[in-house]
Amino acid sequence: MASGSNQPIIDVAVVGGGVIGMLSALELSKRGLRVALYDAGESPASWAGGGILSPLFPWQFSPAANALCVNVARDYLNLSDQIRSIGGPDPEVEERGMLVLTSDSDKDVSAWAVRHSRRMSRQDWQGELGWWMPGVATVRNSRLLKGLRLLLAHHHVSIVASAVRSYRSDSNGVTLRTDDGSVRCGQVVLAAGWHTKALLPDEFGEALFPAKGQMLMFDGAGCALPHVVLAESGYLIPRKDGRIIAGSTLEKGCADTMPTLAAKKKLETVAFMLLPALKEARQCAHWAGVRPGCIRDVPIIDVIDEWQRVWVSTGHYRYGLTAAPGSARLLAQRMCQESPDENVVVSAYSSPFSSPGSSDSFCKR
Repeated sequence: MASGSNQPIIDVAVVGGGVIGMLSALELSKRGLRVALYDAGESPASWAGGGILSPLFPWQFSPAANALCVNVARDYLNLSDQIRSIGGPDPEVEERGMLVLTSDSDKDVSAWAVRHSRRMSRQDWQGELGWWMPGVATVRNSRLLKGLRLLLAHHHVSIVASAVRSYRSDSNGVTLRTDDGSVRCGQVVLAAGWHTKALLPDEFGEALFPAKGQMLMFDGAGCALPHVVLAESGYLIPRKDGRIIAGSTLEKGCADTMPTLAAKKKLETVAFMLLPALKEARQCAHWAGVRPGCIRDVPIIDVIDEWQRVWVSTGHYRYGLTAAPGSARLLAQRMCQESPDENVVVSAYSSPFSSPGSSDSFCKR
């Protein structure tokens, strides 16, 4: 898609092949825009996560964070229907519910439930009393991402296997410098998870950081796990095929995806505590991903250049998959000058910094 012309050949270039980038591209294409998705081929955090469609301990999050996650199960069920209708894989969206074991005060949990009209009750797990949250769903990440690529193609979104190295915006559009040359677009969305930071001005370094997370999978044959169990030390997620996911570590400042023995032992400890029967289960896989950490509990979803052409959607930290549909909607609404969803306060997701319209001086990828 190289071009020497100064005229945009696409309306929007979305940088990032994870769930945030793909759903952003999908929302924009549904509004009639010509969209290209640039995927550098790096494993996104949304592939490595567990797939719990709820902020972990949601009462600990701000109203702005929770606002992005309203009706997330419905959003993914709708996406699942769309993917399967075109012959894609079943993303296995299942509303099993989640039992939360926490030392947070009953008053705080109950107040959150009342504010959000959520039915919650007390329930026992392995002799410990937890909070039962019906309606919490899970999704099979790998199947979802494969399905979304098919859905993008169905909506005529071009998927370009190339890394974007820098950009320069002006009053007429944006020039991207990619591994395959330069390309012009009307606007660009930087949504490449942790890797977005390399395309942002230096001052964003104060707000964004990598946060490695590791996961462990068990063959759950003979281990009854009817729903998600979340504790302060970790969680267990049942899959449709009987496998069970144990997660996850939180390694702030670490940007590599190499699984470690120390993390594996931590995950085993969590898994065996929450479901002792897993001690006899076969371990199937152990992997790692890097989350886009942020110093606040809401992501940055904002325009950052003087020409209103460079947009950012990053910093989702531990709930990117959960917030992805809401984040993509908000981004598309802002870019297309539509009214945001109810209870969404746009200013809450603003960039904490302002910047010039070029990344050439600081992009060192």
